[in-house]
Amino acid sequence: MIYGNIPAEYGEKIGAVINLTTRSGLGRRPLRGDAYGGVSSFATREAGASVGYGNETFGVFASLTGSSSDRFLDPVNFDNLHNHGDTARAFVRLDWVPDASDSLRFTVLVGRTNRDVPNTFTQQATGQSQTVQSRDENYNVGWQRVLSDASVLELIAFACRSSFDLHPSAGDTPVTVRSQRSLDNFGVAPSLTWAKGVHEVKAGLEVKRFPIAERFSFGLTSPGLNDPASADFNPNLAPYDLTRGGRPFLFHGARTGTYAAAYLQDTIRLGQFTANVGVRYDHNDLPVTDAQLEPRIGVVYFVPATRTAFRLSYNRVLYTPEYENILVSSSPMVAALAPPEIRSSLALGGGDLLVRSERQDAYTVGVQQAIGRMARLDVDVWRRHSAYAGDQDQLFNSGIVFPIAFSRGELHGWDLRLDLGDDHGLRGFLSVGHTRAIYVAPPVGGLFLDTGALQDLTAGEFVIDHDQNLSLQGSMTYDLGADGAWVGANVRYDSGLVAGATPDQLLGDPDNVWAIPFIHVTDNAALNPDRVRSRTVWDFSAGANIPHTPLSVQVDLLNAFDKKGVYNVLSVFGGTHVIPPRNVAVRLRYHF
Repeated sequence: MIYGNIPAEYGEKIGAVINLTTRSGLGRRPLRGDAYGGVSSFATREAGASVGYGNETFGVFASLTGSSSDRFLDPVNFDNLHNHGDTARAFVRLDWVPDASDSLRFTVLVGRTNRDVPNTFTQQATGQSQTVQSRDENYNVGWQRVLSDASVLELIAFACRSSFDLHPSAGDTPVTVRSQRSLDNFGVAPSLTWAKGVHEVKAGLEVKRFPIAERFSFGLTSPGLNDPASADFNPNLAPYDLTRGGRPFLFHGARTGTYAAAYLQDTIRLGQFTANVGVRYDHNDLPVTDAQLEPRIGVVYFVPATRTAFRLSYNRVLYTPEYENILVSSSPMVAALAPPEIRSSLALGGGDLLVRSERQDAYTVGVQQAIGRMARLDVDVWRRHSAYAGDQDQLFNSGIVFPIAFSRGELHGWDLRLDLGDDHGLRGFLSVGHTRAIYVAPPVGGLFLDTGALQDLTAGEFVIDHDQNLSLQGSMTYDLGADGAWVGANVRYDSGLVAGATPDQLLGDPDNVWAIPFIHVTDNAALNPDRVRSRTVWDFSAGANIPHTPLSVQVDLLNAFDKKGVYNVLSVFGGTHVIPPRNVAVRLRYHF
């Protein structure tokens, strides 16, 4: 995993980079593979199988997985209402190595998910039964040629197709929604790497097109949502109030965007000094054209006597917007639904401001220290300055989210991680972090469909939802012997994210009043908001190979002490999300 300094070859949406190598069938003769099945609480079941076969020239690897659960998503209350889901995924990789200079790989990953939309208490009482179907297909072809002992050429071509379909139901409240959208992309990414002396240079391009299509409709189904007698009545919504003879609002949009990037980077190794220096150019034209030249600099100095590494980095990054419902959020037709106060606000663009790509300057200072033979300590202090700082908002109470942006974001924090290598069978890690995340009004991108957006214009600085004073996560595993038996424990502590609502706001809300005991009340100032209460959750696991068989078994006790807690209140995804209760999971694996 790469964090801190992100080399110039990576872009578009990055916080960290995880390099994963998909399994290959090369050199796996005779045929080898495994199959597994598992069960846990809430009627959760999973199964899968993988197989690989090949020699030094040709290989094939394939896998198939599936799962189902009655607690598919984090539900909006502890009652876990209307929350079934199932998934299926298939993966195939083909490798061909005709000679010592060339290699070709082809991968296909297809999947589908069918799930319920979790209900609030009110929605359950009216019989709401919304469902979602999503599909995805990913194709990738990679060709690599070794040009010399010091240079390699690589060409990657890719294509992805994805779709999302939200189906309404007869009992929908307070709005009924239908959403159909697709986001595809296809492109190429050539690169050339060569080494000479202390330098390892890499240059590359990425060009892709991404067609987007969105169909969206809604209608108000609760008489109290836009009551003409209310002080908050919005006349622009009145034509779509189904309880008063209105008709559904209909939207259809389609557009194809282009993203292009070029980069050049050099990794320099000189004695105890290592530097990665590069520059990247990003260009994106949806929903508006944004481009940026981005220097990336990371340096490390290693002190052999103390086994200490000091590091420093600066990254300039362009983050493209989230494309979920980006056409809806960019539509003047949808912006026309905003209240008259918003429509007359030039600062809010009459209710519609196109979301720009976020521009961020990121700084990190860190140190890594070896402790004895088997331990390592990492400490990082970081800061991010953002323009057009991105976030998400919700369309009424529909669960349909879309991107928005604020003028600036100021984020800073620190992270500490202690890793213990395999020391006589004992291994594990402990990580601790602090994040301060402040956004600055006014909003400069997205839809603004309620009069509260006018107050945001003068709100100045405010703390956003992923600000957290302290989080801690630890894991420890101990191997009991050569037969593969092991035991483990995991712990997670969260001091509490921004709650999103105060107890006073929840008192009259039948769907969320139960969450009041889980809110830690402060003075609720802009920079000191109410938070969800802190919590500590423990998990325990054990596993073993079954003697004289090709079987292994794993048992997990999750949230062992049945700690209750919430992630947030009234989130943009449709309500309060709660952590899972105690449950037991068992998995059996067969190797062949």
